[in-house]
Amino acid sequence: MYGPFWIYTTLIFLLTFSENLHNYLLEGRENFESDFSNVPPSCFVIYGVGFGVPLALSFVMKLLTSDKLYFKEITCIYGYSFSCFLLCVLL
Repeated sequence: MYGPFWIYTTLIFLLTFSENLHNYLLEGRENFESDFSNVPPSCFVIYGVGFGVPLALSFVMKLLTSDKLYFKEITCIYGYSFSCFLLCVLL
């Protein structure tokens, strides 16, 4: 469970960093101000999707199938799939 949490947290950090880098390159050194107003919505969306989708999926799988996939396993599988977004944010 630590891996997906840190992947989500790193993704939030990189999104904030890339937004501020974009503003710095756009406005120049003289007019630049750091903007952290998008951090709370980013946290809500990324943690919500990162933990909400596996929760819903484990609930649906528990109702419809006899497979034994638990929330922790689904969260790890789904969470590690977010690692590709880390590189995409930087590009």
